[in-house]
Amino acid sequence: MPDAEDSGQKTSTSLTSQPVLIKDPKSRDSAQSKSHSLAFNTQYHPPPPSGYTCKICNIGGHWIQSCPDRHRKAQSKKFDKQDCWFCLPRSQADQNLVVAIAEKTYLALAKGPLVIGPESVPNGEPVAWEQGQVSPIPGGGHVMILPIKHTPSMRAILSIDKQTVMKDEIKKWTQSLTDLYADYGCVPLIYEVYRYLPRQHAAMHFIPLPKSKVDKVWSSLVAMARESHLHIQSHYPRSNRSGYVWVNTPTLDDNYACLEIPTWDRHFSLQFGRQLAARILGIHGRYDWRACTAPSDQEARQQDAFKEVFAKYDPVSKNC
Repeated sequence: MPDAEDSGQKTSTSLTSQPVLIKDPKSRDSAQSKSHSLAFNTQYHPPPPSGYTCKICNIGGHWIQSCPDRHRKAQSKKFDKQDCWFCLPRSQADQNLVVAIAEKTYLALAKGPLVIGPESVPNGEPVAWEQGQVSPIPGGGHVMILPIKHTPSMRAILSIDKQTVMKDEIKKWTQSLTDLYADYGCVPLIYEVYRYLPRQHAAMHFIPLPKSKVDKVWSSLVAMARESHLHIQSHYPRSNRSGYVWVNTPTLDDNYACLEIPTWDRHFSLQFGRQLAARILGIHGRYDWRACTAPSDQEARQQDAFKEVFAKYDPVSKNC
């Protein structure tokens, strides 16, 4: 494990005791906002150099922030929910990943999963769970709970009183996955990463961890929060326009940890939660899901393996 992780001091598994070690992002947010506001005001900047070309209109003579086509370009890129990859039913969706479908939500294996199942190991060679990315759970066990209709975040679901069916389904999925993991000597690391983007589809990830690695959850989270200059808090951001990282696991004493993503940070990695799990498991070569994608036939084998073992835990799904 990385040195920063091993040296992270675990002051408490409860979120009621906040570690005083993370820089307040407000001052940084203020300074960044000021610099951004100056960038849009041409009186503070000289004309662009002769070789500069605006990437919006491909014409020189003005900064990209002052391009007359800037807002027109933004409007042309308005998100169409019909293009969302995760909305069901969708003919283009990858059916090799769908595990079970309920009334309002569904369960799917993650594309390019962080961990894989024993059926994916060449020649069936045994690999120690503590030493690699091979989980003891058939299919690997890296799954997601997703709403069937387009919803940008789980917070949006939980904040609406009328979404009782969806809330109930999420609660039942969560319990059934936790029970499945426990039967294989694992506990779930549950996370959601949301940036204020209308095109994002809510996804709650579940990644199995060996029980021996559970104690590293808090120290790893603290280290990553420090590195990103973020606070750990026990509630969602107060502003609905703020992004966040939501993390939960049985080691947090039935509480959850939430890290607010500054509104100006448009490049915050949506793979923060995955990177947290990789850090805990010590498999740093699998930070990026794109580098972990498998051929469709292997995805189908993982799907069949997980569906078979999940069937007896499944509390809410219809046939899929």
